[in-house]
Formats: sequence, C-alpha cells, structure tokens
Amino acid sequence: ISLGNNLPPYMKRKTVKNALLTFMVVMFSISLVRAGLNVERIAFAVFRMMMASLAIGVIMGVVFKPRSWCQVCPMGHATSLLK
Repeated sequence: ISLGNNLPPYMKRKTVKNALLTFMVVMFSISLVRAGLNVERIAFAVFRMMMASLAIGVIMGVVFKPRSWCQVCPMGHATSLLK
C-alpha cells in the first residue's frame, strides 16, 4: 500500500539527515537521563524510540515509495559517518 511518490530531493541532503540524527539522539538522551537507573523506564525509552521510528517509516512508506525511510534513517546515516 503506497502512493508511489518519489522522495523529495531535499530529504536526501546531508543537512536534513544530520538534523534528524541530532534530533533523535537528543530526544533519546533526554529520555535516558530522565529514566535514571530504573531499568523499566530505560526499556520504555528504547521502546518509544523504536515505535517512533516504525511510525515514521510506515507513514513515509505509504506517502512515498516503500523503504523511503531507509534513505533518511538516522541509524543508517550514523553508521555511514563512522566508516
């Protein structure tokens, strides 16, 4: 189920990928700091990050072509920065 639209070119730029990576790392870090040493709250912070990524991926997959989230995914971008 997809509308089959192409991903806008600006979404493939490094500045957009860097901004998205920074945003997600900051939000995850804040969640971890607020969780403290409570294992349950840490697990929920990880779960919330995974669900947010899934939701964005599903929405982008429907609006754009399937796997469009993979082109802008912060984790893939972070991995490419480490190479």
